[in-house]
Amino acid sequence: MGSSSLREELFNTFLNAQSNKTAPDQSQKQDAEVPSTEPRDETPKRKDRKAQAVREREEKIRIERERVQATIEKSRIGLNREEGELQFRCAAATYSKFWGCVLALKNYRRTLQDPSDRRYT
Repeated sequence: MGSSSLREELFNTFLNAQSNKTAPDQSQKQDAEVPSTEPRDETPKRKDRKAQAVREREEKIRIERERVQATIEKSRIGLNREEGELQFRCAAATYSKFWGCVLALKNYRRTLQDPSDRRYT
């Protein structure tokens, strides 16, 4: 019962039921024309209100979707940034490890060489 038009429709149904309870008898009711609970000019107003309510709900849904999409995009950007940082760290660690091993091998070769042939002391 979130819609005002639905509440109004239920209220009009209630009023109609109340007026039917106070009717004198069935024979008079058949002869008389039963008045509608809604005058003819209210029908377009009701349609307009329903259309307005639908537009408002669609707008709220659109805004919520845009907010969710923005949140998802922020999360993606954050994940990509973290992933890039992780790749950089791994690459830097691998690079430094590799060159550390190369330098260690060079130093090891130097120690194995003849001490008189050393260029670096």
